[in-house]
Amino acid sequence: MRRWRRFGSGLARGLLLVALVVLLLVVAGLVLLQTSWSREQLRSLIVTQANHYLTAKLSIGRLSGSLVRGIELDDVRLARGDATLVAIDRVTVAYSIRELVSNGTVIRSLTLDRPRIAAAREPDGRWNLGALIRRDTQRNQRTGPGRRIVISSIDINEGSVSLLDPLVFGAAHVPSRFEHLNTHFSKRDGT
Repeated sequence: MRRWRRFGSGLARGLLLVALVVLLLVVAGLVLLQTSWSREQLRSLIVTQANHYLTAKLSIGRLSGSLVRGIELDDVRLARGDATLVAIDRVTVAYSIRELVSNGTVIRSLTLDRPRIAAAREPDGRWNLGALIRRDTQRNQRTGPGRRIVISSIDINEGSVSLLDPLVFGAAHVPSRFEHLNTHFSKRDGT
């Protein structure tokens, strides 16, 4: 009987030690994620991966914030050659880690501060913004995202849009410049 008590006591101490080591590793990982080195690695990874799918070049000046609750991207640009198509001073993304890895990706809020968009027609007649994503070379085998993506709210602060080519619908001419665009979109509950 004594042997079993000692075995049970040793097993409990061993499990407690393993739990403590795992907890320390998790804390060390979270601390490492908050360093400027890890943020720079994440910024570089985002830019590299996005540029595989875009026909324009994405650049992000700086990534900051808490990787656990939300991040901020400063000086975000999409450019094709010398022409900047989209420039955003700051993109703020708020989320919860649990909601990012649950069934679908949920982003609580997305805020765009001072987005500036320059739209122009391509030689084939399409708008340059409509041609930002690379076309799938295997069109017949298309698949959508494996997970649903939900953005609960989107805020645009002090945005501007410039149409470098005229947009005409019969006799109606759309203005070529829109300034001071401020708006809020939010998902209704249950949708």
